[in-house]
Amino acid sequence: MWITFREKPRRPVITGREGRQREVDKLEVGIYIKSRFRGNPRGEGEAAAAIEYIDRVGKSHIRIRKERVGLGTRNALILKACIDALRILVRPCHATVYTDCGYIRDACRQGWPGKWQQDGWRKADGKPPANLEEWKQLCMLMRIHTVAFTEYDGRHDRELERALGNGDSDT
Repeated sequence: MWITFREKPRRPVITGREGRQREVDKLEVGIYIKSRFRGNPRGEGEAAAAIEYIDRVGKSHIRIRKERVGLGTRNALILKACIDALRILVRPCHATVYTDCGYIRDACRQGWPGKWQQDGWRKADGKPPANLEEWKQLCMLMRIHTVAFTEYDGRHDRELERALGNGDSDT
């Protein structure tokens, strides 16, 4: 009788911006969100999200999504763009969201949505947060994916500007 041993499946290896390699069990995804908004605090606007992942051979794959609001706030628009981008990921991922919206970035970094959820979706003043349904959806997606928020660094600016400049909804 022969006993054969299977080789353990290898996890993908990625090289970070620092040049160090590490194994990952989840796909690393970057979501870059840029918006245009007219009106303060309410108005109309549009946001585009570039969803990028780099495969095992180092090739970049990008998908552009666009979100539009007729009457709303900039925070609601960015939340919707983030939710839309996370929804198209077909399996759990490590996602880094790059946005210039400080409110959403800081709220997620400081764990406010989790705190609101624990308190029955109430803020410290007892009122529900603005854009409650969007925050609930984002929290649900953050249970599936590991999500980090950071400052928008201008990457994929040309593609996002192109998406915001025309009427395409998905490319």
